Amino acid sequence: GFDPAKDMDRKLNFRGTHSGGNKGYLEELSSRPGSVTIRGILEQLRKTYCGTLAVEYMHIGDHNKCNWIRERIEQPRWLSYDTEKKLHIFERL
Repeated sequence: GFDPAKDMDRKLNFRGTHSGGNKGYLEELSSRPGSVTIRGILEQLRKTYCGTLAVEYMHIGDHNKCNWIRERIEQPRWLSYDTEKKLHIFERL
C-alpha cells in the first residue's frame, strides 16, 4: 500500500514518454523520468489550483484550445512575477 512517510519523496519513473497529446503537467511529467516525486506534484498542483485564480476550460470541446489554456495555467510562470508585473497584468484586464 501507499505509505506517505516512504512514498511522498520517492522518485517516480513513468513508463513511456507519451502524454496522450495533452499539454501541461502530463507532458512535463512524461519528459522528466526519475526526477518527479508525489510531494513535488502535489505542491505544484496546490500552487496552481488552490489559489485565488480560477480558469474553467474543460467544457471546451476543441482539444487544441484546451491544450493552449492548459499550457499557460499548468506552467504557472506567473507565480514568480513580482508585484509590478502582476499590477501591469491586472491593469490590462
